[in-house]
Amino acid sequence: MQSNDFGGEGSGGQSFLRFMWKPETTYGFLVKGEPTPGVPDHTDYTGWVKTPEEGWLLIGSWRRPKDAKYLQGINSFAENFHTTNGDRTRMCYYGN
Repeated sequence: MQSNDFGGEGSGGQSFLRFMWKPETTYGFLVKGEPTPGVPDHTDYTGWVKTPEEGWLLIGSWRRPKDAKYLQGINSFAENFHTTNGDRTRMCYYGN
């Protein structure tokens, strides 16, 4: 797992797990966002991925100041970090 700050198109933090995805394999994702217990005006965000081989793996957990909310909604996208293969098609299927 890796984590760092980012900026440019927005600012914040990122956590990611380097992982060799397998085609035609179903993976689970779980994201939790809740006010931080005992810390006013903060929210803890935590994410996990579930693999067939290893079960649930922690991707990362972040504490956001100046906020105290539960998750309001979820969005997703597939991102390409390798500029040399931008012509390849990527697809994601989402379900419960």
